[in-house]
Amino acid sequence: MISRHEKAAFFILLTSFLLTACATPQTPPPRALDPVEVQRLEDRQEELSEGLMQVRGELDEIRAILEDQEESLAKLERRGSPTDGTKEDEKAATAEAVLDLSPTEVYRESFAAYATGDYGRAIEGFELFVENFPDSRYAGNAYYWLGESHFSRQDYARAISAFREMAEKFPKNGKVPEALFKVAQSYNRMDQPEQAEQIMELLRERFPESQAAQRTLESGSP
Repeated sequence: MISRHEKAAFFILLTSFLLTACATPQTPPPRALDPVEVQRLEDRQEELSEGLMQVRGELDEIRAILEDQEESLAKLERRGSPTDGTKEDEKAATAEAVLDLSPTEVYRESFAAYATGDYGRAIEGFELFVENFPDSRYAGNAYYWLGESHFSRQDYARAISAFREMAEKFPKNGKVPEALFKVAQSYNRMDQPEQAEQIMELLRERFPESQAAQRTLESGSP
């Protein structure tokens, strides 16, 4: 038989053991970083600082663009357009106001109209652009987006005309394959599959590695 004193001694010993086991171990002192780690951290901090400076620069550029757009819109509002005149008068007034802007501003506003679904205004802007700034570096793209605007309005004949003119005048433009693809699409929408097939063959012949050509191979038709 275990005596009462022996039980008490055993209980005290067990409690002491449990308390010792559950005690939170002491945190070891922080390890000193070696020079290589220090240099790595400094390099990372420098990269983050440079990235922050780049972001700030981009924000400044966006802010400048927005200010230019506000100024351009203010010019158009000041010029206005006659409310009691003919459509030709209104178009002439709009053209005169647009030509007060730089080619970049005209292109940007026309593309903004396309992006927001205002295809009529986009068409008007891009037509003025290609007519008045044919040597601009944006001229090829302007023809392309003019075609896209007509295509979005399901005016496929005018879309074909714009896309073809773009491909002929700017054969090195990166959007030419997509323009040819849209020409083929337009012919199909006009129920002219033979013309569409001819354009697809031309696309695959001239730009075999382009995504547009690959799409014609995958689907068999645009």
